[in-house]
Amino acid sequence: MSHPYLLDCDTGVDDALALLYLLAHPEVNLVGVSTVSGNVTAAQAGQNTLNLLALAGFPQVPVAVGAMNPLAREFDGGAPHVHGENGVGDVVLPVAQATAAAESGPEMIIRLAAQYPGELRLIAIGPLTNLALALELDPDLPSKINHLTVMGGAVHASGNISPVAEANIGNDPEAAALVFAADWPMTLVPLDVTMLQRLEEPARQQLLYSKQPAVRATGEMLGVYFDFY
Repeated sequence: MSHPYLLDCDTGVDDALALLYLLAHPEVNLVGVSTVSGNVTAAQAGQNTLNLLALAGFPQVPVAVGAMNPLAREFDGGAPHVHGENGVGDVVLPVAQATAAAESGPEMIIRLAAQYPGELRLIAIGPLTNLALALELDPDLPSKINHLTVMGGAVHASGNISPVAEANIGNDPEAAALVFAADWPMTLVPLDVTMLQRLEEPARQQLLYSKQPAVRATGEMLGVYFDFY
C-alpha cells in the first residue's frame, strides 16, 4: 500500500538522490514537491526538481516554489562550492516541459494536507521556512498531518556550518523554532545519523552505468559532491 508524501526540499545533489529514492519506493505516492532556498534559490530548486521529475518519467508530480528568503534575513546565496553553481553538480539536465504550480510552497502544503487529512506524510530536507509559513497560514496544520520527518540538526554530533549548527536549521533558525514548537508527530534525522551513512565510488560507478537517464545523472552530480567531501 502506498501513502501520500510531500517532499519539501532545496534541490541540490543530496535532494536529487532523495527525490529519485522516493519515486522508486513502492510505498510512496509522491503527490507534491515544494521548494525552498537553501543549497540554491527556491526557484532554481524548483527548476531542478521539474527537470529531474521529467527525466525520471514523473512529469505529472506538481512542484510549487516556496520561500526565497529565510524568515529573518536575506538568502545568503546557497552552497555552490558543495552542489555546483546550478545545485545539481553543474550537470545540464534536459529542461522539463512542465512549469511550477501557480500556488506557493506553503500553499501546496496546506492544500495537500486538506486533500489527504490524516494521511499526508511530510519530508523536509531543507531549511524549514515553508513549513513555518504554512503554520502561520494554518495553525491547525499539525493535526492534519500523519507524520513529519525533518533532516536537520546536530544533537550529539558537531555542526556542518559552525561547531554547533547544521545547515538546514542554521539557515533559518527562526523557522525551525516555530516548526519544533508545533504539536505534530515528528522524527528528526540529524547529522548524528546522516554522517554515518556512506556512499562511496563503487556505488557511484553503478549509478553512472544505469540504464535510467535520471539515475545516470545523479551519478554525474555526485562527482562534484565527492570532490567537496
